[in-house]
Amino acid sequence: MSAPQTVVIDDGVIAQIGAVDSHESSAVQVDGTGKFLVPGLIDSHVHISTPMALDALASYGVTTAVNLACYNYTFCSALMSLEGTADMITASRPAIGTDSAHARLPLGDNPPGSTLSPGDNTSAWVETWAFPPESSASFLKVTAEPDGPNQELLNGVVAATHAKGYYAVMHASYLSAYEQAIVARPEGIQHIPADGIMPTRIARQIAAQDQFVTPTMAIFRVGANSQLLRQLLGQNYTWPVMQANLHALIAAGVTILAGTDSADLRAANVTMPYGFNLHCELEFLVEAGMRPIDALRAATALPAKLQNMYDRGVVHVGKRADLVLLNANPLVNISNTRDIARVWVAGVAYADVSHDVKQRCSQLNLIARDFW
Repeated sequence: MSAPQTVVIDDGVIAQIGAVDSHESSAVQVDGTGKFLVPGLIDSHVHISTPMALDALASYGVTTAVNLACYNYTFCSALMSLEGTADMITASRPAIGTDSAHARLPLGDNPPGSTLSPGDNTSAWVETWAFPPESSASFLKVTAEPDGPNQELLNGVVAATHAKGYYAVMHASYLSAYEQAIVARPEGIQHIPADGIMPTRIARQIAAQDQFVTPTMAIFRVGANSQLLRQLLGQNYTWPVMQANLHALIAAGVTILAGTDSADLRAANVTMPYGFNLHCELEFLVEAGMRPIDALRAATALPAKLQNMYDRGVVHVGKRADLVLLNANPLVNISNTRDIARVWVAGVAYADVSHDVKQRCSQLNLIARDFW
């Protein structure tokens, strides 16, 4: 944190930082004395299906959502065009195996040809399903799982994505899937192994290859507390194993991004607590050995840089004015990110700011959809 300064916002961007002699008479002035200004937070793994989810994120100072699957590019583009709420970028239609667990989940339509089978032309799949002319996707998502695409298919879709100038991330919540991600070399790995303790060599190899990991501890914490979600996840795991695996990644020097895997489970009329989840994710990162400043960077500067959102993530002149004014210093206690005074999205004050500072992250659970 720097010494007290004045930050001037003009036309949605940070126009000036430092001593400012005068302000235009029309300017709105906010006294931030004793408070702490941080960049708007970025949830690097979330599933957005309604504008209300974006509103919930914004209310908690999460000004950017990275949507990790898009089954309808027209619909995703509409969500991305909304103003006055959290901004959004999206992944492609996920590359999943034809007979895989993800293909059987009610996540979206899978028309003929949209899933991967051995022998498929991966370049054609990427061209047709991930990045067709109408695609609003910024990157590829591919899912590695025991009954998912084989190594040849994983390698192929990642290579074809790189050939088109996009980056790739891989869903991997098994140790075997982490091994596949090391071979396929996507830029990012989503989730953390839930089926056993991660060998140190895996964490070190990921670090050596400069792959980032978005562990999404929040969804596993919800799963530990919710039988419904645990059944949907379809994996047996314990919270201490998840913490140990995250600690191994941090100790190995792997770049960590903060993401939650928050989703709207409308079939069960429940949802995950968008926004609040990300603050818990930061607490889980610190509990696993990360310094508060590094946890904060995992939700601001690092995801902006690594996911090509160069216009945000830092409080610098010329950057998008996604900002959160806190009542307490998050570098002293990371839970202070929840103590929000004000939120700005692209320079516009968000009115309905959350003041939820008492919930315990250890009790993170699903909530009713009518909560919105």
